[in-house]
Amino acid sequence: GLFSRVLPVVGADAAVDLFLIGIPVSGRGYDYPRFAADTAAFMKQSGKPVVLAAPQAKVRAAFAELGVPAFETEDEAIAALAQFAAHQELLASSAGGEVPQPPHVAAGRSTRFLDEHSSLALLEEHGLKAVPRRLCRTLQEVLAFQEETQSALVLKASSAALPHKSEHGLVRLGLAQADELRLAFEAIEKKVLDLGHPFEGILAASMVTGERELVVGGRLDPVFGPVVMLGDGGILVEAMPDTALLLPPFEEGEVRKALSRLRIAPLFDGVRGRPPLDAGAVVQAAQAVASALSAEKGRITSIDVNPLLVSPDGAVAVDALVELRA
Repeated sequence: GLFSRVLPVVGADAAVDLFLIGIPVSGRGYDYPRFAADTAAFMKQSGKPVVLAAPQAKVRAAFAELGVPAFETEDEAIAALAQFAAHQELLASSAGGEVPQPPHVAAGRSTRFLDEHSSLALLEEHGLKAVPRRLCRTLQEVLAFQEETQSALVLKASSAALPHKSEHGLVRLGLAQADELRLAFEAIEKKVLDLGHPFEGILAASMVTGERELVVGGRLDPVFGPVVMLGDGGILVEAMPDTALLLPPFEEGEVRKALSRLRIAPLFDGVRGRPPLDAGAVVQAAQAVASALSAEKGRITSIDVNPLLVSPDGAVAVDALVELRA
């Protein structure tokens, strides 16, 4: 009768919200079926969450049969309570209202990529800040753009058929002299033709810098609808993922909370004397991706903004890839 006497007294305390029952040993004299029955009755009467940690399978089975979540170790039990508490916090912070239904996604439909310039232009319409750039058909147009910007340039092949340009050697960085620009233009044009694709021009963009490369992406999920991902970016984003997911529509506070869960979160507070990264600029980029996914009514299947160069006073998208349903 131990549990039937103790649990109601502790459960009546308004400061006690969660219960972990640990039965590390159980032998002769341990009436664990009674313990299980009294625990289940208390859980039903109080409405408060209870979990069990017990290494012996027969003890766990007695509790589980009566609806009490049972785990082998206390670590597992505490992790379950932590997940439950985090879920309750998420529900409490939700704005509420009707959950938007994802657009119908027809199975088997093919997709196509926009070229980088068109991808960035589409996202700029939804508030994304992108690098200054110009789509150039000739070397003279590249030279004119460099003269206007008075900055070093990046030259990239512009082709929807070649979404991953770096893998094919179709990107040249830090070009400021006319000879450098000419040689790079000619080399990229030749490489595109050698790969069997028509030459559609060169995307010339200003060289920009930032403290950290982040990634902001999105997908149209057939169950959840638009889903936005943000995290540490660059070429190692898949090898060492550090990302968080958001379901639109979301507020600024939700994006900032997602950033706080990343391993790189300290960078947004400033590290070793360096100024903090501009979290507000990342919020704007995430909301731009969410807006594009939602506004296109299922036409966009994925968005990849990588890298988003973030500094203490802003963020600028250097590269983007938008995938459309054909």
